[in-house]
Amino acid sequence: MTVQDGDKPTSQTRRLLGRRSLLAVSTLGLTGCLQYSLPTDDSESEATPDDEEENGNNSEENDSDPTALELPPGVLEDKVQSGVLEHHDRELSSTSFESLLISNRSSGDSMIEETHSFRYDNGVFVGERTRRDTTATAYVENETSLVLQRGETADSTLYSDGPPVGDLLSPRFRNRLHGHLAAATYRPVEWVDLDGEEVLRATASDPDDLDRLPIIRSAEDVNEYEGEVLIDSAGVIRRLEVVVEKADAEPQSVKIAFDAIGNTTQSEPEWVKTGHDAVTHFEVSLVADNTAIELSHVSGHAPTERLGVTVHEEDIGTNIGPNFSDGFEDGNTVYLARTSDDSLEIHETLVEGDPLETPVGVRLHSTGVPLLDVTLS
Repeated sequence: MTVQDGDKPTSQTRRLLGRRSLLAVSTLGLTGCLQYSLPTDDSESEATPDDEEENGNNSEENDSDPTALELPPGVLEDKVQSGVLEHHDRELSSTSFESLLISNRSSGDSMIEETHSFRYDNGVFVGERTRRDTTATAYVENETSLVLQRGETADSTLYSDGPPVGDLLSPRFRNRLHGHLAAATYRPVEWVDLDGEEVLRATASDPDDLDRLPIIRSAEDVNEYEGEVLIDSAGVIRRLEVVVEKADAEPQSVKIAFDAIGNTTQSEPEWVKTGHDAVTHFEVSLVADNTAIELSHVSGHAPTERLGVTVHEEDIGTNIGPNFSDGFEDGNTVYLARTSDDSLEIHETLVEGDPLETPVGVRLHSTGVPLLDVTLS
């Protein structure tokens, strides 16, 4: 996605392109290559006579006219309707496809790149999420029946058969698509080529509601916004790209893509066959008249890095549990009890503390995958 404004770009656009050289080029490895630019009211699309002849056009026709072909379902001549998502979901639900989401957003003083990919084929799903130095993968059958998850860092691998991270079970990224389409009005511009297929290109540069944009935390300091969506004739959103420039910050971007992979049968990944015996298992219980929680690792791979522990009493929903930053040794048992203030403390031996309010929810996670989610009473 190249931004163009008349004869020359604005200073902000030059700064955006110069700093990032567009994140979609440097960070987004997708099959196929589509070259196009975002024209404003003052620019026109360029095409060679060979291009026009190949597309069935002639020099007297306007090859950027979005009505040159029948508009996809959910698209009007002047805008893309939110209803396009219904057609998008319906088509993908009966098609083998790969989807990819890559977002670059600020978190505090740093930029975070997060990648989600999903492959759907014949009722089998493999989802993967990469964030910082952690990769979490889920192998799923029939979209709801989890088979196995794997969490990996450079030095550690864990397997889990617990409930997966929610994003891994959203192969169509519907919520994110809805947020982006609701943030701005996308207007049809032209039909373009995407890997040999004609798709409708629609763009947006004046956002309607930046608070709906998932990649930013605050809309107040957004200087520029450029969005582009490519929709095929069946109403499937094949690409969505958004780049926003914020004051005194690196550009933030998102790219979501959907690519058909044909009607093939996906085989079970090799790591699923070897991972079942290594599934991490914990046991957790209330002891000492509900004044302490006993937490034990009983089998499978033990977390050697950060083990996150979240404890919720009643319906308060506040994280009052400690974190094991150095992992949790194989076969280890610890006790969580409140003895001096409102926080639970870690004890190597059983200590009776203040009574815990029940029911108590206990959740464990490490390397991007949940390991335990139970409610004690």
